[in-house]
Amino acid sequence: MVAKRLKKGVLKSQNRLYKGKNVYFSNLSVAQAFELFDSASYEFSKEIFENFVLCLIGLFIMVQISISAKPESGEWVERLPSYKDIKSRIINGKPGSVLSACFGITLAFPYALDDLEGEGIKMYDDLAVLVQQLIESQGANVKRIKPSKAEWLSFARGEMGSVRGQLLSCPSTNIARLNIDGSDVSSYNIQNVLENSGLDESMFPKYDLSIDIIVVKFRKLFLIDKGGLPIENLIYDEPGNISSRIQNEIFGGNIIRSENVGTKLVKGVEPASPINRSILSENLTKNELFAYDIAIRSGDVAMVKKLTNTAISRTKKS
Repeated sequence: MVAKRLKKGVLKSQNRLYKGKNVYFSNLSVAQAFELFDSASYEFSKEIFENFVLCLIGLFIMVQISISAKPESGEWVERLPSYKDIKSRIINGKPGSVLSACFGITLAFPYALDDLEGEGIKMYDDLAVLVQQLIESQGANVKRIKPSKAEWLSFARGEMGSVRGQLLSCPSTNIARLNIDGSDVSSYNIQNVLENSGLDESMFPKYDLSIDIIVVKFRKLFLIDKGGLPIENLIYDEPGNISSRIQNEIFGGNIIRSENVGTKLVKGVEPASPINRSILSENLTKNELFAYDIAIRSGDVAMVKKLTNTAISRTKKS
């Protein structure tokens, strides 16, 4: 039988490339990539593990968004505001950087043995510190090179960049490459991600990481404005059929898709203020509050700011 040709950029979701429920990058599972750092001091390994989990949650949200967008192309998905937000805050943020750096170091580890001191905890701590150093020194045009003892650090940087590239591109184009089976992933919740990513279940109590804590940490990465102040909602101008069960589990009613496609992305109920719903309700009239809600859903930034400032001014007077 002749295989059907796929339109360029359309999400491929065939069967897994590897046995077992493990997410893979560059032929290495996430469990294998973390194993090296699990032997570091607790504070180092705990931070790395948390970032692994946050990155994987973001990855599966991107996959779910991509699936909900079918039959649109990967290029179309890449332009969705909610998808771009995940890429910006998670994949290109600290979680994605930590995971990518750990993969790079793990892949280079066999060639670094001569330069590493001993086999005790100091060596693993040094590797954990190297993760941060790689993140701080990463460039935009890092090239992959052949592995060698002399160039193992450059090799690690190249592999780090390769893994980052897979994180950025595969969720919308080829999830099978990451060993993700698309047949049921759209129904995943956070628990399903933890069970299907390949990370050892014993790690979660070891590092005191529950689903509730994961949700809190994930929300903190999104529900703030550029000035570091809290915001109440995430509002994305994109079709209402775009969805992610995991994203809804984390943000609940704090995520709104306005369906005003093609207009500027609006993030937050009050972009410049930590004001919350109760303050709005106490300081706006019924009609003003109704107008405020309409402005949120329509993406009217100017009106949202105007009514927010009105509520703030009345709060100061009371």
